[in-house]
Amino acid sequence: MYFTNSALAALLGATALALPTTKGTVSEFSILDSILLLDAPAYYQGSDLKATFRAHTFSRLSIKPPDSVLLLAFTALGIVVDEDLTLLVERTKFFFVDAQEGKTVDLKTPKGCLDVSVGKTEAGGFVEQQVSLGKCGGDQPKIVEADLSLLDTRDFKATVFPSKPDGFGIISGMCSHAL
Repeated sequence: MYFTNSALAALLGATALALPTTKGTVSEFSILDSILLLDAPAYYQGSDLKATFRAHTFSRLSIKPPDSVLLLAFTALGIVVDEDLTLLVERTKFFFVDAQEGKTVDLKTPKGCLDVSVGKTEAGGFVEQQVSLGKCGGDQPKIVEADLSLLDTRDFKATVFPSKPDGFGIISGMCSHAL
C-alpha cells in the first residue's frame, strides 16, 4: 500500500510540475498537495498596501487515523467525548498532515493589485511573509488565491483585511475548511 501511494504521488506530482500557472511560470504544486492560506492583516504605507501572509503546505496523502482510534485516545487521556467527536476530529486533523517544505506560494490578487510570491515554505511547511500589493486602493477586504497550474481548478483563497487609518480592528477565528 505504501509503495502504491508513493508511486502514485511521484507520477501525479511529476505531471503536475510540468503545467504552467496563469503567470506562465511552472507550478510547484501537484494535485496531491494542499495549501492552507490564512486571512491576512494589511495596512497602507502611503498609497502602498502591505499585507502579512501566512501559508501552510501539506500533502493530501497525509495519514489520518480512524475516528474510533481518536475516540479511544481521548478517552485514555480522560477527555470525555459526549456527542461532538466530529469537532474533535476536525480540530486534530492538522496533527496528521505531511508538511511540504520548499514550496513557493504564489498568489493572484484582485485587479489593480500586484500579484505576489509569499516565498518558500520552511520547516513544517509554513511560510510567513510581508509583501507589497501595490496601489490597490480602498479599505474593503480583498480576496487572493493561490496561483496553481492552468488545469488545477482547486480554490485556495484568503481574505486581505486592510486597516483603516484610525481606530481598531480585530481578525478572529481560524480557517474552518481544509483537507
